[in-house]
Amino acid sequence: MPRAKKAAPTKTLINYIIDESSSMSGIANQVRTGFVEYIDELKKNADGEISLTLTKFNTREVTPYVAKPIEEITSLDYQPGGMTALYDAIANTIKRVESEVDSNTNVITVIMTDGQENSSREATEEDVNALITAKQKGNWTFVFLGADQDAWATASRLGMYAGNVISYDSAAHTSTMSSLASATITRTQNANSGLRSTDTYFADAGQSEDDYKNKDSSTT
Repeated sequence: MPRAKKAAPTKTLINYIIDESSSMSGIANQVRTGFVEYIDELKKNADGEISLTLTKFNTREVTPYVAKPIEEITSLDYQPGGMTALYDAIANTIKRVESEVDSNTNVITVIMTDGQENSSREATEEDVNALITAKQKGNWTFVFLGADQDAWATASRLGMYAGNVISYDSAAHTSTMSSLASATITRTQNANSGLRSTDTYFADAGQSEDDYKNKDSSTT
């Protein structure tokens, strides 16, 4: 009897877009630690081939690496300062990684910010909305982590699904990153639906708002 073909490993590209403006200074250590813990969880539990693009933004955006295997990532160089060029960071990241993506790649774009757009020079809200709306029709999922703000309103204006949004107190950064890791791992493990965008990113992992809205027990 012929042996069944082994399925090819799934490929996941995570685009991690993180606010590095001055308002993030108060939680800089939590951001660094949370990023490393997120990567470590993916290394241990995610399925398939995982790579990550990192974009940090303040007045301008910088992308230290594109589609880097997570096995090679060990830390986050993170020094907050400047303003918030949110639209430029999102639009330029999408355009920058398009050549790294094919129809067999599960694309997850995570956007983390605690502030509103105030310094983009290239992209507008309408530009970003159009890009995200188009990509969500295929194999791109967008996740928005908004600290100390009405994250659902911001994400909605940019075309993102409400089910992929966390609005959290910055004091709950660690638990929010834990929720993100769990949802990302679930996404990589679901091979049948992994190549379609989802509008229930956290619910897919069995999470509810109560799982990430409470403050970390370590904070006072």
